[in-house]
Formats: sequence, C-alpha cells, structure tokens
Amino acid sequence: EALNAVACNRIQSKICNHAHSVTEEVTQLAAHPGVTQELSSSETIVRDVVRLPRGKTATIRAEDTASVDIWLARRRFRIELWESPALIDSHGNSVVLKEGRNSVGRALFNDVIIDASYPEVSRSHMIVDVSGGRPVGITDLSSGGTYLSRNLVAA
Repeated sequence: EALNAVACNRIQSKICNHAHSVTEEVTQLAAHPGVTQELSSSETIVRDVVRLPRGKTATIRAEDTASVDIWLARRRFRIELWESPALIDSHGNSVVLKEGRNSVGRALFNDVIIDASYPEVSRSHMIVDVSGGRPVGITDLSSGGTYLSRNLVAA
C-alpha cells in the first residue's frame, strides 16, 4: 500500500506539473498576437493581426503608413518605409531592404540576417519583396509564423 501511495503521488505530481506547464504555454500564446483563435490551417486572427499563409505571398497595402509592425514567430519587428525600407528589430538594429527579393532569417545565407538572440525566428523565416522602394509582398517560410495587421494585407 505504501508503494502504491508513493506511485500515485508521483503520478499526480507529474500530472499537476504537466497541467501547470500547459497552462503557462497557453497563457504565453494568448499574449502573442496571432495564436489565440484558429480559423483554419493557414490563417489565425487575434484582434486585427493575421497569420500569413505559409508558402504564399501576401500583397501588402502600406501606401499611407510610415512603418509596418510585423511579428516573426513571437518577436515584434518593424519595417520602416521612409526613404528606403528597413527591417528593425526590438533592439533597434536596422537592416536596409534592397530592391527585389530579400530573404530574412537567422541563417547566414539570408539577405537580412536576424540575430541569434531571436531563437523563435526560423533560419529561413520569410521573403520580403520590395518594388519602387516599398515592400509589396511578404512570403512566410517559417513554422513559427509571420503575423501582420489585417488592414495591411490585401484581400
């Protein structure tokens, strides 16, 4: 009986610990834009933020804005649109986006290399297409997702 009671206590403890970790994960995800409510396998929406469909290019409507907030997985970045577009991370590091296709990720082969302090960002996370000095399309390549304000994504 004593061994049975110890085994039950251990199992109960593991179940409680697992439930606690699941609750923490759900809480962290709920705080993240774009992962609270699943609508389909390719789109997740919270408030006005949309998860871009993986592998498909989303056309960006940002003609009247000076900057665009974008989330790579759980990390917030900004694309500045002043004179020449630039991707800026939360530390203030800025990389100018060239005309044409810009691959973005943590791997060294990308045009825009994201710092290793952002482990949630994929090695090859997304492609930003720039035309006429403006970002016109974003293609998500990641498993963690790329999120953008719904009113900036053309239907």
